[in-house]
Amino acid sequence: MSKKLIFFLMSLVFLAPLPIFALATQSGDVVYLGADEVINGNYYAAGNNIEIYGTVNGDLFLAGSSIKIDSDNINGDIFAAANSIKIKGKINGSLRLAGQYITLEESEISRNVSALGQFFYLEKEASVLGHLGFVGQSLSLSGIVQGKVEAALATFRLSGQVNDDIDLYLGESKEQGISLTDQAMVGGALYYQSFNQEEINQKADVVGGVHF
Repeated sequence: MSKKLIFFLMSLVFLAPLPIFALATQSGDVVYLGADEVINGNYYAAGNNIEIYGTVNGDLFLAGSSIKIDSDNINGDIFAAANSIKIKGKINGSLRLAGQYITLEESEISRNVSALGQFFYLEKEASVLGHLGFVGQSLSLSGIVQGKVEAALATFRLSGQVNDDIDLYLGESKEQGISLTDQAMVGGALYYQSFNQEEINQKADVVGGVHF
Protein backbone atom coordinates (compact mmCIF):
# COMPACT_ATOMS: atom_id res chain seq x y z
CA MET A 1 0.00 0.00 0.00
CA SER A 2 1.36 3.42 -0.92
CA LYS A 3 2.01 6.25 1.54
CA LYS A 4 -0.50 8.34 -0.41
CA LEU A 5 -3.25 5.82 0.44
CA ILE A 6 -2.30 5.82 4.13
CA PHE A 7 -2.49 9.62 4.30
CA PHE A 8 -5.77 9.53 2.38
CA LEU A 9 -7.34 7.13 4.90
CA MET A 10 -6.17 9.28 7.80
CA SER A 11 -7.67 12.36 6.17
CA LEU A 12 -11.01 10.58 5.73
CA VAL A 13 -11.11 9.84 9.45
CA PHE A 14 -10.01 13.21 10.79
CA LEU A 15 -10.90 15.82 8.20
CA ALA A 16 -14.67 15.77 8.53
CA PRO A 17 -16.68 18.57 6.92
CA LEU A 18 -16.90 21.66 9.11
CA PRO A 19 -20.53 22.66 9.73
CA ILE A 20 -21.79 26.22 9.50
CA PHE A 21 -24.05 25.47 12.45
CA ALA A 22 -25.14 22.42 14.40
CA LEU A 23 -28.73 21.32 14.12
CA ALA A 24 -28.46 19.15 17.25
CA THR A 25 -25.70 19.05 19.84
CA GLN A 26 -25.12 17.29 23.14
CA SER A 27 -22.23 17.20 25.56
CA GLY A 28 -21.49 15.97 29.06
CA ASP A 29 -20.07 12.96 30.86
CA VAL A 30 -22.86 10.74 29.50
CA VAL A 31 -24.62 11.45 26.20
CA TYR A 32 -27.71 9.34 25.44
CA LEU A 33 -30.01 9.41 22.41
CA GLY A 34 -33.02 7.22 23.16
CA ALA A 35 -34.71 4.83 20.72
CA ASP A 36 -37.79 7.08 20.50
CA GLU A 37 -35.81 10.23 19.64
CA VAL A 38 -35.49 11.55 16.09
CA ILE A 39 -32.89 14.02 14.85
CA ASN A 40 -33.72 15.59 11.49
CA GLY A 41 -30.29 16.89 10.54
CA ASN A 42 -26.70 16.43 11.60
CA TYR A 43 -25.96 15.37 15.18
CA TYR A 44 -22.90 16.44 17.20
CA ALA A 45 -21.95 14.90 20.55
CA ALA A 46 -18.94 14.96 22.87
CA GLY A 47 -18.72 13.12 26.15
CA ASN A 48 -17.06 10.37 28.13
CA ASN A 49 -19.73 7.79 27.23
CA ILE A 50 -21.95 8.19 24.16
CA GLU A 51 -24.86 5.86 23.38
CA ILE A 52 -27.00 6.26 20.26
CA TYR A 53 -30.23 4.25 19.87
CA GLY A 54 -32.47 6.70 18.05
CA THR A 55 -33.01 7.91 14.49
CA VAL A 56 -30.63 10.39 12.88
CA ASN A 57 -31.55 11.75 9.46
CA GLY A 58 -28.14 13.23 8.85
CA ASP A 59 -24.48 12.74 9.68
CA LEU A 60 -23.11 11.97 13.16
CA PHE A 61 -19.99 13.66 14.56
CA LEU A 62 -18.97 11.95 17.82
CA ALA A 63 -15.99 12.24 20.17
CA GLY A 64 -15.59 10.49 23.50
CA SER A 65 -14.00 7.66 25.47
CA SER A 66 -16.66 5.04 24.69
CA ILE A 67 -19.12 5.18 21.79
CA LYS A 68 -21.96 2.70 21.26
CA ILE A 69 -24.38 2.90 18.33
CA ASP A 70 -27.31 0.46 18.14
CA SER A 71 -29.86 1.69 15.61
CA ASP A 72 -31.37 0.67 12.29
CA ASN A 73 -32.06 4.31 11.44
CA ILE A 74 -28.77 6.11 10.92
CA ASN A 75 -29.36 7.85 7.60
CA GLY A 76 -26.01 9.48 7.00
CA ASP A 77 -22.28 9.11 7.57
CA ILE A 78 -20.62 8.58 10.96
CA PHE A 79 -17.45 10.44 11.97
CA ALA A 80 -16.31 9.07 15.34
CA ALA A 81 -13.20 9.13 17.55
CA ALA A 82 -12.98 7.23 20.84
CA ASN A 83 -11.02 4.62 22.77
CA SER A 84 -13.79 2.06 22.16
CA ILE A 85 -16.31 2.18 19.28
CA LYS A 86 -19.07 -0.43 18.88
CA ILE A 87 -21.60 -0.23 16.06
CA LYS A 88 -24.71 -2.36 15.60
CA GLY A 89 -27.64 -1.92 13.23
CA LYS A 90 -28.09 -0.40 9.77
CA ILE A 91 -25.98 2.56 8.70
CA ASN A 92 -27.18 4.17 5.47
CA GLY A 93 -23.88 5.88 4.81
CA SER A 94 -20.13 5.55 5.33
CA LEU A 95 -18.02 5.20 8.48
CA ARG A 96 -14.90 7.24 9.27
CA LEU A 97 -13.54 6.01 12.59
CA ALA A 98 -10.53 6.47 14.85
CA GLY A 99 -10.16 4.37 18.00
CA GLN A 100 -8.14 1.80 19.90
CA TYR A 101 -10.85 -0.88 19.71
CA ILE A 102 -13.36 -0.75 16.85
CA THR A 103 -16.07 -3.40 16.51
CA LEU A 104 -18.82 -3.75 13.93
CA GLU A 105 -21.30 -6.20 15.44
CA GLU A 106 -24.62 -7.24 13.81
CA SER A 107 -24.59 -4.39 11.33
CA GLU A 108 -24.97 -3.44 7.68
CA ILE A 109 -22.88 -0.56 6.37
CA SER A 110 -24.35 0.59 3.07
CA ARG A 111 -21.23 2.38 1.80
CA ASN A 112 -17.51 2.46 2.74
CA VAL A 113 -15.52 2.12 5.96
CA SER A 114 -12.29 4.04 6.65
CA ALA A 115 -10.66 3.43 10.03
CA LEU A 116 -7.50 4.27 11.96
CA GLY A 117 -6.87 2.33 15.17
CA GLN A 118 -5.22 -0.51 17.02
CA PHE A 119 -7.75 -3.35 16.69
CA PHE A 120 -10.62 -3.60 14.21
CA TYR A 121 -13.18 -6.43 14.31
CA LEU A 122 -15.85 -7.13 11.68
CA GLU A 123 -17.97 -9.78 13.35
CA LYS A 124 -19.71 -12.70 11.66
CA GLU A 125 -23.13 -11.03 11.32
CA ALA A 126 -21.73 -7.76 9.99
CA SER A 127 -21.42 -6.65 6.37
CA VAL A 128 -19.86 -3.74 4.49
CA LEU A 129 -21.42 -3.12 1.08
CA GLY A 130 -18.58 -0.87 -0.10
CA HIS A 131 -14.81 -0.84 0.42
CA LEU A 132 -12.92 -1.13 3.71
CA GLY A 133 -9.69 0.73 4.42
CA PHE A 134 -7.72 0.36 7.66
CA VAL A 135 -4.46 1.65 9.13
CA GLY A 136 -3.45 0.15 12.48
CA GLN A 137 -2.21 -2.99 14.23
CA SER A 138 -4.74 -5.76 13.66
CA LEU A 139 -7.71 -6.33 11.33
CA SER A 140 -10.01 -9.33 11.83
CA LEU A 141 -12.82 -9.99 9.32
CA SER A 142 -15.43 -12.63 10.16
CA GLY A 143 -18.26 -11.00 8.22
CA ILE A 144 -18.65 -9.91 4.59
CA VAL A 145 -17.02 -7.07 2.66
CA GLN A 146 -18.48 -6.62 -0.81
CA GLY A 147 -15.78 -4.27 -2.06
CA LYS A 148 -11.99 -4.08 -1.82
CA VAL A 149 -10.02 -4.29 1.43
CA GLU A 150 -6.88 -2.14 1.73
CA ALA A 151 -4.83 -2.04 4.92
CA ALA A 152 -1.45 -1.13 6.41
CA LEU A 153 -1.04 -3.20 9.57
CA ALA A 154 0.86 -5.87 11.51
CA THR A 155 -1.64 -8.77 11.43
CA PHE A 156 -4.62 -9.67 9.24
CA ARG A 157 -7.11 -12.48 9.87
CA LEU A 158 -9.91 -13.54 7.52
CA SER A 159 -12.54 -16.12 8.40
CA GLY A 160 -15.31 -14.42 6.45
CA GLN A 161 -15.70 -13.23 2.88
CA VAL A 162 -14.24 -10.44 0.74
CA ASN A 163 -15.78 -10.26 -2.74
CA ASP A 164 -13.06 -8.09 -4.29
CA ASP A 165 -9.26 -7.79 -3.98
CA ILE A 166 -7.33 -7.56 -0.72
CA ASP A 167 -4.27 -5.30 -0.71
CA LEU A 168 -2.10 -5.44 2.42
CA TYR A 169 1.07 -3.69 3.54
CA LEU A 170 2.56 -5.57 6.50
CA GLY A 171 4.95 -4.09 9.02
CA GLU A 172 7.35 -6.12 11.12
CA SER A 173 5.65 -8.48 13.59
CA LYS A 174 6.63 -11.51 15.67
CA GLU A 175 3.26 -13.07 14.83
CA GLN A 176 2.05 -14.61 11.59
CA GLY A 177 1.13 -11.58 9.52
CA ILE A 178 -1.67 -13.11 7.43
CA SER A 179 -4.05 -15.78 8.71
CA LEU A 180 -6.78 -17.23 6.50
CA THR A 181 -9.06 -19.93 7.92
CA ASP A 182 -10.40 -22.86 5.89
CA GLN A 183 -13.69 -20.95 5.54
CA ALA A 184 -12.12 -17.75 4.21
CA MET A 185 -13.28 -16.62 0.75
CA VAL A 186 -11.72 -13.96 -1.48
CA GLY A 187 -13.54 -13.15 -4.72
CA GLY A 188 -10.53 -11.31 -6.13
CA ALA A 189 -6.81 -11.62 -5.49
CA LEU A 190 -4.74 -11.28 -2.32
CA TYR A 191 -1.82 -8.88 -2.76
CA TYR A 192 0.61 -8.20 0.06
CA GLN A 193 3.92 -6.47 0.72
CA SER A 194 5.97 -7.78 3.63
CA PHE A 195 9.52 -8.24 4.89
CA ASN A 196 8.97 -12.00 4.68
CA GLN A 197 6.86 -14.26 2.49
CA GLU A 198 3.81 -15.53 4.36
CA GLU A 199 2.53 -19.10 4.62
CA ILE A 200 -1.00 -18.80 3.25
CA ASN A 201 -3.56 -21.50 4.04
CA GLN A 202 -4.09 -23.39 0.78
CA LYS A 203 -7.58 -24.49 1.87
CA ALA A 204 -8.82 -20.91 1.79
CA ASP A 205 -10.70 -19.97 -1.41
CA VAL A 206 -8.74 -17.13 -3.09
CA VAL A 207 -10.12 -16.86 -6.64
CA GLY A 208 -7.47 -14.50 -8.00
CA GLY A 209 -4.51 -16.14 -6.29
CA VAL A 210 -1.96 -14.85 -3.78
CA HIS A 211 0.68 -12.33 -4.90
CA PHE A 212 3.72 -11.44 -2.78
